[in-house]
Amino acid sequence: MGKADGGLRREKGLRYSRKATNLLSLIEAKRDGAALRPAEIQGLVREFTAGRLPDYQMSAFLMAVFFRGLDPEETRALTLA
Repeated sequence: MGKADGGLRREKGLRYSRKATNLLSLIEAKRDGAALRPAEIQGLVREFTAGRLPDYQMSAFLMAVFFRGLDPEETRALTLA
């Protein structure tokens, strides 16, 4: 990651933003049982659908959701995202 590439890293031909680090912390928070705010869930979905979040990280998020579950507010946010 450097100035020449605008701070973006490449992986398998896709471009991922610097936001990926923040998104990873959201995945870890859900894995650890924390409730996510609606804006955080919307951000995960937005970054994934834009191709800026790798599929394996979305898989990790969904696995955390499977094991930890979603509260009603999180479920609503994910459904509306």
